[in-house]
Amino acid sequence: MFIPTGASDSAGNTMGLSAAGSLLVLLALHGASGLSVGRTVFRTPALAVRRAAICTAEEKEAVDATQQADSSSSRPASPAIEEEGGAGLWVRENLLQGVEPNADTYTIMAVYFVQGVLGLASLARTFYFKDELHLSPVDLAALSGLFIVPWTIKPLYGFFSDTVPLFGYRRKSYLLLAGLVGSASWLALATVVDSVEAAVAACILASASVAVSDVVVDSLVVERARESSEAGDGSSGGGALQSLCWSCQAVGGIVSAYASGSLLDVMTPKEVFGITALFPLLVVVAASQLVEERRYRI
Repeated sequence: MFIPTGASDSAGNTMGLSAAGSLLVLLALHGASGLSVGRTVFRTPALAVRRAAICTAEEKEAVDATQQADSSSSRPASPAIEEEGGAGLWVRENLLQGVEPNADTYTIMAVYFVQGVLGLASLARTFYFKDELHLSPVDLAALSGLFIVPWTIKPLYGFFSDTVPLFGYRRKSYLLLAGLVGSASWLALATVVDSVEAAVAACILASASVAVSDVVVDSLVVERARESSEAGDGSSGGGALQSLCWSCQAVGGIVSAYASGSLLDVMTPKEVFGITALFPLLVVVAASQLVEERRYRI
């Protein structure tokens, strides 16, 4: 059949326009999101741009989350460290060796410092017994053995402090009593003591007060070390506290070593005893700030 050339072109154009119109209708129905023909999906440029923007936003959120996790993991474990700053943080990290500053810490520091600084009176006591009470070196050596007797029965102090609360407290009351007895003993040596028997009794009481405070504060150290272990700090917390204890005792020992002889050059032994009587009061002041649950039974 013969078809004129003009008619065939017109029919082709009509079919092309129909196909183009159908394609536009399908795009409108799909919201310009895509067209699926069989298993082939045709994406429009607008959809490709939108999907790329979504992927970029998701990647940015993932990076932000990773950075936030890294920054949170690098922060100090204790929020108190973040709140501290300047001199306070330096004191904690260097002088306190990272130990948490609280009433227990200050009491422990005071007791160990007093143990070291009480050596201030050791030289004065020797001159006092020799020059004022006129004891021979043999007698003085024999009496010096009596001064360490309170330290040989330290387990007894621990038993009483653990099982017999004093005025409802197992730690606080014993430390207060030890500090007061120690101060009173040295004050008596500085004022009213004038015989060998009274001097020996005062020295034994002074030694016993230090031994009792040592036992009680050691129990505080053990409790703090146990708490650090349970909190996951391990041996570092207990080791830092023990190091702080020895440091405080060493500082007290250095002070007494340099000052004991110098004071005797300008003071009498009794006057040195009077100065020494002030140091056990540090234990009293520190122990009075302890927070302890009151109990009347074991």
